[in-house]
Amino acid sequence: DNPAAKYTQAKVNVDHMRTTFERMKSLYESGGISRQEFDNVIVLAVVENLGLLGDKSAFDDLLYAQI
Repeated sequence: DNPAAKYTQAKVNVDHMRTTFERMKSLYESGGISRQEFDNVIVLAVVENLGLLGDKSAFDDLLYAQI
């Protein structure tokens, strides 16, 4: 288990989810997708973030390794 690799992967996941959210938000606002589809993206973003928070040990490991 490499803390730096876990952190990097988590950051990539967050950046990807942020980009996806912004795209879907734009589509929703222009009428390109339904509210339900947009809500699904919101739920997915929340679940992804909870998963990252659940693996907080990766961030703690990285933080303490740098001290």
